[in-house]
Parts: sequence; C-alpha cells; structure tokens
Amino acid sequence: MRTLFTAIACSACLVSATYAASNPYLHTDDSSMNASKMSQNVITSETAKTMGSTDCMITIKNNGIYDVRVYGRFDDGTYLTTFTIPWLKDDIAYVSLYYYGYCHGGMDFYIDTVNGKYKYNGYTPVGKTITIN
Repeated sequence: MRTLFTAIACSACLVSATYAASNPYLHTDDSSMNASKMSQNVITSETAKTMGSTDCMITIKNNGIYDVRVYGRFDDGTYLTTFTIPWLKDDIAYVSLYYYGYCHGGMDFYIDTVNGKYKYNGYTPVGKTITIN
C-alpha cells in the first residue's frame, strides 16, 4: 500500500503543505472554500468553524521521535495533499471530512517517517484520532 500511495503522490506532483499548528487540511474540491484557500489546502481554525462541526475531522498526533509524512485518500478518490508533522512540536494536525456540503464517514491514511519507516495504514472513521508513537 505504501508504494501505491507514494507512486500516486509522486505522479500527481502533490506538493507538501507547510505544517501549521491547529490548522485543518481539506479536501481540494470543497466548493465552500475560495480558490486561494483551496490552493493552499490549509485554513485557519476560525474558518473551520464556518465549514461545519469540528467533530467532522480526523486528528493526527505525532508522539514519536521522527517527523512523519501523512498521505491520504478521501472517500471520493481525491488525494489529500501530503504534509509533514514535526516530532519536536506538540502540535496536532486536523483533516476535515466536511466537503460537498456534508460530513463524510472517513478516509484512508498512510503515514511513514521521513526516513520511510511505516507507522500507520488504514481506513479511519470521522472523529477518531491517529496517534503515532
């Protein structure tokens, strides 16, 4: 599965988003977002409140000793823009599942260290937290 996500991420030329504390990562086709916010794939927590419930997110915590890369695929087949969560910060990443006007049930994730060591792979339902140790 790692190879599949890596190949698709590379072939689609996905650019890593800059990790920002308390900022949710979004579905790129969310029509509720304006073009500049969609191109960044990152929004502020204030804007997230206007999108719907903050319960419509998946939380990712990096408690490990290495930076981790997060790859994902939404239930409509759209790929999440790959991003990195640093290990030195106690920050949390939020992935919003609110798009097309409603909250979706979950999405697939693959998470590895920047060295390529597997950490997590699987479908994650909305409202859950992925903790990387």
